[in-house]
Amino acid sequence: MKTILKAWLITASIAAIINLVWFYINTAKNGNPWAEIIGVMPILVMSFSTILAGSLVYWLLRKREWLFKTGAVIVTILSVMGHPTLKDGSAVPPAFRVMDIPMHFVAGLLCAFLVPFIAKRLKAKHEPFNKQI
Repeated sequence: MKTILKAWLITASIAAIINLVWFYINTAKNGNPWAEIIGVMPILVMSFSTILAGSLVYWLLRKREWLFKTGAVIVTILSVMGHPTLKDGSAVPPAFRVMDIPMHFVAGLLCAFLVPFIAKRLKAKHEPFNKQI
């Protein structure tokens, strides 16, 4: 469990940095009329919390990694489908989706593929020498 939590922390940090860079690039280009909805803290909270949830699912399914990866990709795709609404019930403008969709894919796909990769590398690093031969 400790290695998966370390993998979560590394993966979530990478996802948060990528998402924040994308947020600042997109905000510089298009502005941020949704400042009350999306900003630095919501991006950090969502990056860390969703990847934590995915990491815990990975811990449960670690013997069936293919199932975890497949499920994570499906959940990522489903997370961007549909017609999301703002707090007041109005539909989000297309420009919001341009900022939002890449962030979902970054967090979801990094969780699907980087968490298992890092967890395996950390585990292999701590195994006794005779098991690595």
